[in-house]
Amino acid sequence: MQSRLNRTYAERAELEAVHTAGLFAFSIFECSALAEYPQLSPDLKLCQKMEVKSKMTGDWSGQAFSVARLSALDICACRKALDQGQGENNAGTFFGAIARQELQRLYREGQPEALAAFFFAHYKKKVFLARELLMTAEVLTQQAQFSDALVLLDGLTKRFPQELTSAEWEQCGDLYYKASREEQAINAYLKASETLH
Repeated sequence: MQSRLNRTYAERAELEAVHTAGLFAFSIFECSALAEYPQLSPDLKLCQKMEVKSKMTGDWSGQAFSVARLSALDICACRKALDQGQGENNAGTFFGAIARQELQRLYREGQPEALAAFFFAHYKKKVFLARELLMTAEVLTQQAQFSDALVLLDGLTKRFPQELTSAEWEQCGDLYYKASREEQAINAYLKASETLH
């Protein structure tokens, strides 16, 4: 039983390590502070897999924890490529998974201003998928930022039409309607009805 519990702690700790390292690299770590940054070549391949150089796992007060050390140069070469908007779809990268988790957390916790700020800080990296675009469009519509919400809705319905569920199409219709785009709203409602069948 103890062995199984230790393994569970270790697995949870490893997940926390990835999450913590990812948020650290997204929100706090300033790549431009590195002396080597100006000469650093952007490398999108480094975003696909970050090697954990060293790791400690354990538990404290019943909570799993972990400390991970990642190469700052690797993180920043990846960040430089993402910041430049390289690649067509970077959702499958290390940073993509972390960014989506963070945006979903802000949505769940009802932090619309923080969600909008996080989205606009990272959307050029091309790491968000349909779910996150819809969440952000909803938040922007609630804040009466209709022009930005419409850009997201148009991109969402053109880029991910096959991935949207009936409920998501209906939500798109509602958001279009709130932004006074009746024709797009009707088209979205029709798609919602088609998706049901």
